[in-house]
Amino acid sequence: MSKNITNYFFLNFVKVGQDPLCSNHSEGFVRQMSCSGSKGLTLIEVLIALAIIGIMLPAVVGMLVAGSGYIIEAGEKTTGVQLADEKIQDIKGRSYPCLEKDGYTELGGITESYGDIDGFAEFRRITEVTIEELPLTETESIEIMRLRVRVFWNGEEDPYLERSLKQELLRAETGF
Repeated sequence: MSKNITNYFFLNFVKVGQDPLCSNHSEGFVRQMSCSGSKGLTLIEVLIALAIIGIMLPAVVGMLVAGSGYIIEAGEKTTGVQLADEKIQDIKGRSYPCLEKDGYTELGGITESYGDIDGFAEFRRITEVTIEELPLTETESIEIMRLRVRVFWNGEEDPYLERSLKQELLRAETGF
């Protein structure tokens, strides 16, 4: 079997009739070997592939970095909405006199600073409750309770980077 492999090698890489052991025929050996249809890559092909990868790689990495930033921002907004909704649900069922007694109706409302909200140290929240008169007709009006919750984040270290969102609830009742 080794004889067959040796014959195959000589037939494919050495010109017929040349002795592969002679040094003056080594040029023919190299020439035939490069034209044998081998499946390797040339140096030019490798360099072109590396150039294409080098051009595309920064763009792909940039998209991944930007995408992760958007995911973080979306998570922060979702947490802000949850904190605002949590406060609205807490206040929604309470009467106006009770809210007035707790300080929600004072100018500026109730402020929870960074670190005051359990489990959410990087967020702060301002909750305000006001009563507004909404005219229905020329002679009739109704009182509306406006509940406004603003949630802030990313501003503890640098106020210029602070992000925020606001949710409001309007509630009309006959007796507050």
